[in-house]
This record gives sequence, C-alpha cells and structure tokens, in this order.
Amino acid sequence: MDNPFNPGSGTAPPHFGGRNGDLHVFDRCVSKAKKGIMEGPMVLVAPRGQGKTVLLRRMVEKVMSDGGTVLELVPSEIPTPSALAVKLAHAVRSGEGLPIRRERRKKAKGGVPLLGGEMGDVTHMEMDMGSVAESLGKIGAGGMALLAVDEAHELPLDVGWCLLQGEQKARVQGTRLQTVFAGTPDLEPHFQKMRVTFWSRLHDRERRLQLLEGDDAVAAVACPLKDERGLDVDDALRQRIMSMTSGYPYFLQVLGASLWDAAPMDATAFAPDAVALAAKQFQVTKEFYYQKRVDELGDKGLLGAAFAVAAACETKGGALLRQQAQLACQAGKRLGVDDAQPLSPTSAQMVDGLTQQGFVWHGHPTNPRHLVPGIPSLMHYVRQYVAESLDDTADDALCRDEDFSRACRTSRSP
Repeated sequence: MDNPFNPGSGTAPPHFGGRNGDLHVFDRCVSKAKKGIMEGPMVLVAPRGQGKTVLLRRMVEKVMSDGGTVLELVPSEIPTPSALAVKLAHAVRSGEGLPIRRERRKKAKGGVPLLGGEMGDVTHMEMDMGSVAESLGKIGAGGMALLAVDEAHELPLDVGWCLLQGEQKARVQGTRLQTVFAGTPDLEPHFQKMRVTFWSRLHDRERRLQLLEGDDAVAAVACPLKDERGLDVDDALRQRIMSMTSGYPYFLQVLGASLWDAAPMDATAFAPDAVALAAKQFQVTKEFYYQKRVDELGDKGLLGAAFAVAAACETKGGALLRQQAQLACQAGKRLGVDDAQPLSPTSAQMVDGLTQQGFVWHGHPTNPRHLVPGIPSLMHYVRQYVAESLDDTADDALCRDEDFSRACRTSRSP
C-alpha cells in the first residue's frame, strides 16, 4: 500500500482541513461572480510550507466540478506582457474558437510612468493590456471562470501590471471571472511596485493562512492513518503531533509519512517503538529542512539579524512592531556572524529580507501591524545554531547591545 503523504509536492494531502473560512470566502466570491457581481481578486498569503498551493488546488477543483472554466498561469512561463497576451488569446481560441482582435500598433510619442519610475512604451503596454482584458472578458463570458496564479510573487512587474489592469477592466465590463493570487509574504510589496491600488480594497479577500490548530492539525495526520490503514491515534500521540509540528502543514505531512512507514502493515495501533522510530525520522527531516533555511539566511547576510529578531520576538511575547524588528536587525548585524556583503543593507532592508524568506511576516491573527514568526520552531533552531557557532557568547553580546535593548523596551507587544 502506497504512502499517501507527499510532503512538499504541492499535491492535495490525503486529508484536507482547517481552511473552511478561506473556502467560505472563495465560495461567496464565486457565487457573486456567477451573478455578474465581481468583488475583485482574492489573495492567499503565507510563508512556504503553509499550504497555499494546496488550498489553491482545492479552489480549482471546486470550480471544475461545477462545470466552470479554469485558467492557471505560471509566472515563470510568462516573461513579458506580450507573452501573457498571446497565452490568453490562445486560451480563448482553443476553448471557444474566438479569435482575439489585435489592433495595429501605432507608434506613440513619449511614454507613461510605469514601474519604479521607469518610462514604459505606452503603445505596447496598453495594447497588451487591452488584449488581456478582451481575452479575460471572453473567457468569463459563457459562464463562471477562475484565473489561478500560484507563486504570484514571481510575476515580472510589467506582466503583473498588465494582468491586474486587464483583469480589472474585464471585471468592470461584466465578465464572470474570479481571480486568485497565491504567494509568499513579499507578495504585497511586489504588487505595490506595480502601482496598483486593489490591495487596499481587499478586506477579507486577503487571506493570510495561519498554522493549523488543535483538531484540524491532528486530523491531517490521524484521519489518513485511520481511514487507509486502520491505525488508531491515541491521546498521547495526538499531543505529540501538535508538539512536534506546531501545526505547520508541511511538517504535518512529514510526520504523517514517517508514522505510516514506521507502523507494521498488520498493526492497528502505534506501539512505542514505532512512534519513536517515526519521531527520529521526522527529526532528521526537520533538521535538514531547517539547515537549508539557515543556509539561505546566511547566503543573504541575514543570519545575525534573524538571530536577534528571534531573541527579541521571544522577549516580546512572540510579536514585534517593525521598528522593534529593525532595531534588533541592527544589533544582530554587529554580531559578525555573516560574511561581508557587497552592499551593507539597512535595517529596513534586513527586515524586508527576513519577510521575503518567511522568517517573520505580518500574519498576526488579530493585529496586522505586528510581525510574527513564520515558523516558531525555526526561530529556536536559528538561536541554537548561532549561539553554538559563537561558543554560546551570542546571547550575552546581544543583551549588551543598546539597539537590542531598545527593541525589547519599545512599545509593548501583545
């Protein structure tokens, strides 16, 4: 019998749960879109391993099962606005046999300010945007359509601008189209560089995916083991599932795979030795995963900053204001644990870098002003790693740093 757990694959887990609130918002958007009432794009934001792709796949399945049209865009396959326009035009032709009207491009004088203050070719950009809007309008003309964009933080800026402007134009004209973007926490500043304003109007359509909690987290592991192998998960193991994974979806799948492999095929419950074997294998996989994350932070010159932010976050009860994080980054930079970088980053750039890595992010469940850990146990791992590399002197050096002391005094966190 094949192991149904496939951690890191992006495929649907054997048990899907804990995202009912997100799916409820999606269902509401789709229901309105069917009536020609479009609320605008829906955005899924979370660090890596939090289940964005899995949730997006569930949304795709729901639309397809209801007879709707689904168009999935892969940012790496769309290098230019023209490539986007051609891809969407092809989707229309292959799906409905309708050619896209392409006006002859006329040379325009001057340009229009686009991204980052650069001057863009008004003719080409606006023509491509018009073609995108026309295609999206036709895709959603015959019935409900879903435009799904995973890894949206990798969209080239000019392609993203063209897609967002075209999507808005098509929506205003009445297409029955729901768009869903999924990406890491740096998706928001990425969209802001495109000079689009829809983010401020998202309201509850911006879904910041949290760690799974309680029964939802345990069920992700326990239900497949029970349903497919008849293996019972007792209360002690349920508690270990939560303590070992903290509800992090990727780790839940890793632990489920380890438990599946550790139990004899004829077992109906987990013996202590099987649980111990699974826990050992899980810990090895977890260590490899965290070491890769540490290497990424080191390559970007952010390891000292990550260490200091982790220490400040623990001191402040698990959440930091951006000002506190910047002060901590300055202190961590002075520890000297990072190799010299060609350009010395500012404290603001270091916080942005940690956000892009998913080490911290604006994912506080009730207060979006605060930065919280992407994976709480990763912070503990980074603290141990840096402390060991500096012969356990890192904590003392940090505590003596004035910026770190200010970070821990400034504005009480929840």
